[in-house]
Amino acid sequence: MQQQCGPCSRPSRHRSAAQAPWRPGAPAPANALKSGTCFNPSGTTERAIVACPPRSPRKNEPIALQASQPSAVSKHVPRRRPDMIHLIPGLISSPSRGWSPIREHANQHPWSFVPTLMLLPLLPALCVYVGTTDVGWSLFGSDQERQLNSSSAGLLALMLYLTCLTSVLVTALATRWVLFRTTRRPAFTVAATFTTILAMPLLLAGIVSILPVRWLLIPALALGGLCSILLLYQGLPGYMQLKRNDQERFYATCILAAAILVVLTSGFFFMELWWQPLDGGYVIPENG
Repeated sequence: MQQQCGPCSRPSRHRSAAQAPWRPGAPAPANALKSGTCFNPSGTTERAIVACPPRSPRKNEPIALQASQPSAVSKHVPRRRPDMIHLIPGLISSPSRGWSPIREHANQHPWSFVPTLMLLPLLPALCVYVGTTDVGWSLFGSDQERQLNSSSAGLLALMLYLTCLTSVLVTALATRWVLFRTTRRPAFTVAATFTTILAMPLLLAGIVSILPVRWLLIPALALGGLCSILLLYQGLPGYMQLKRNDQERFYATCILAAAILVVLTSGFFFMELWWQPLDGGYVIPENG
């Protein structure tokens, strides 16, 4: 006898997972979903545990009704953002705990540092362009303001941008080389993510170059460099999964020395490329 199940209004044979009929007094089948009132053709009702599988949607059934039907168990897994910029506030608020999520994100999204690395050096480059063309600066021992024309200032901004990119990427290679004897030697993408975050305070400090004044530039760059050094010594053991000991501090010191050497070398190289094609790039405004 086929019975009509009230919740799903379709014939149900009351089969278990092994397709065996369920007998009164026997344990409830494993795939029984709920107990409901079933109606037989004679009009009488009886209480029984039935298995009502989700029915397939009809051809012309509205989409809203189809979505309300029970479906297989599914968990909503939130998708992580591919970029890493949303992890920076956690690093600022808790430097000791903020490196672990960044390392996990770098392992899952190896190239997530690229947007940040490509966009962040644009800030000091644009500020240098505005500061050297519109504001101007004065040399030590002279009160006369100097400015650059648009072509030489644009080339200077481009060289500064390339200096920042080269310094971060070459420092990542130096980080891998310093940690080559450890069991936690990082991949290049993991090391590049680390050096990109280390360069953030120094790059953000370059925004003050929009006002190229000595008493403003020197403290801002010194403060940015100090923040980068603190991030290096605090973040190296947590990010690279190393033990906090003298050897770890030795690795951090080697990375710092390599980073300073790379920044100075890249800066001199690209500044030489900027200086060579210049011919009368200074614009000295007339007094009065």
